[in-house]
Amino acid sequence: MKALNAERYYLDLLIPVFLILLAEILIFYGKAEAAMPIHALNLVFLSLSTIFVNNRTYPALMLLPLFRLLNVAMPVFFHLTLYSYVLVYAPMFIPMYMILKERFITAEEAGLTFERFWFFLPVSISMGLALGWGEYMVIKPQMLVVDNDLQQMLILALTMIFFVGIVEEFVFRCSCIAAIT
Repeated sequence: MKALNAERYYLDLLIPVFLILLAEILIFYGKAEAAMPIHALNLVFLSLSTIFVNNRTYPALMLLPLFRLLNVAMPVFFHLTLYSYVLVYAPMFIPMYMILKERFITAEEAGLTFERFWFFLPVSISMGLALGWGEYMVIKPQMLVVDNDLQQMLILALTMIFFVGIVEEFVFRCSCIAAIT
């Protein structure tokens, strides 16, 4: 009788994916204090796994636990949430750079190309406005800026595009690429 080929059935991914799902379910139900040790354990497990197993999925799976731990561990310096986004999202550029540098994911796979940029720009703006309006109607969030002046709106746009948007899109694309390979 043959032994199971873990690589063929992706059994090596069951533990980290299960831990991510478990921690995210706990966060959804308001149990962040229980979820953070699970994310930390998963981050250690994935870090050690990358040392012993050559699998490009592990670095991609590290991004979410790392982001969640960073988000919870970041001290509150500002009363305004908008400025906190920069402090939480900016450190994520380091693992993103390392993933690209080590070629776990290519720049083309991550969508870092200007191919067909002028075609996708109006499509993305229109879809972003429609989805943003729909999300606003469902969630009814608080304002991220104090005043509706031009300077505050410019800071909001730059923060959301160059920090939040890029990091979240990269994490999403890495997760999708890791899932299909």
